[in-house]
Amino acid sequence: MNIGMILNGAYPPDIRVEKECNALLKGGFNIYILSGIKGLRPDIKKERIYNNTTVCYTAFNYYDRTRKNLNQMKNFCGMQTLVQKKILQFIADYNIDIIHAHDLPMANVAMKIARIKKIPFVSDLHENYPYYQLIGRKKSMLKFKKWFKIEKRVVRVSNFVIATCDEMKNRIIQQHKVNSSKIRVVSNVYADEFKNLRVDDFIITKYEKRKMFLYSGVINAQKGCKTLIEAISYLKQYPEILLCLVGVSKEDKKIKKFRDMVSDRKIGNQVEFIQWQPIEQIYSYIMASYACIVPFERNIQNNCSSPHKLFQYMACGKPVVVSDCPSIANIVNKNKCGLVFKGGSSRDLAEKILTLSKNNQMCSAMGKNGMDIVKNRYNFDIEGKNLICLYKEISI
Repeated sequence: MNIGMILNGAYPPDIRVEKECNALLKGGFNIYILSGIKGLRPDIKKERIYNNTTVCYTAFNYYDRTRKNLNQMKNFCGMQTLVQKKILQFIADYNIDIIHAHDLPMANVAMKIARIKKIPFVSDLHENYPYYQLIGRKKSMLKFKKWFKIEKRVVRVSNFVIATCDEMKNRIIQQHKVNSSKIRVVSNVYADEFKNLRVDDFIITKYEKRKMFLYSGVINAQKGCKTLIEAISYLKQYPEILLCLVGVSKEDKKIKKFRDMVSDRKIGNQVEFIQWQPIEQIYSYIMASYACIVPFERNIQNNCSSPHKLFQYMACGKPVVVSDCPSIANIVNKNKCGLVFKGGSSRDLAEKILTLSKNNQMCSAMGKNGMDIVKNRYNFDIEGKNLICLYKEISI
């Protein structure tokens, strides 16, 4: 069976897509990916083989303004757009049997193509996309309403819907009144992404005399980074505590406000900003840490999420401090692998950091609990079977 994945973005890297591809390849399926990237002329197509997966690179939109606007007008009028033409050609070129669309915008397009070609369609919802429109500086109720309607239509039409956690599954069932049997959970659990990696001794040595608390990933307020920096300001009398934020983008001008926060609170000796790092280096930062933090702010997007970093931290035997977003707090509380603080409360977060920093024995026990549950439950050897079962049901 040939599975055609549609992805609006470059592949690699996309850790979730790669985990799913590896699982499906083990299940005996053939995987083809249509990867929409910027910078290619619309008439150009490139192809490569990556980890036994055929990846086809193309443009989903025009780069000149006139044709881009015309393409948008076609979409508004219900006419065939460039991305629809690309998907139809992709299906024909690789004899695709099932469409697997990654995230809601691509699912919305692929849904129409699946109807035309009369082939099964799986929507893989990486995020609670409508609720993304309600966070950050560009929040918009109009965009939320638009994407909420699209999500309802997509989940009802899809043969199967993939959610990243039980909380997302329950939200979709309750809000869109769909049968629970068509929604399957495939979480962003550990998939041996650190296997065979070597620790960078320089990084280990750099932090060996400090109790380094690590946050890795996108640095913004919605991820809880403001709360995290404020928490450190309550711990000035504990100079051994160091917060390391790994994930600074050179192009992100908004990072200045976080640097200014550190400067204004005079905690420069306790907060370190590190540029974005490849996964090989992330592994070393995790292993050098005393504990790791997932400080997400509470909102529907974060409350129903499955961050890769949580399971990576646990797999490395590190205790975690997480906010009370249900999808992550439930895992930590149930498995006693860390502490939970009240989301948005920098004082409560500071207390949890201090509690761990004063109790090495507690940290060791929680770290071991996390490592054990990843080995026995939260890993893609187990999670991937859910994906394989889904496709076997379609092929029956």
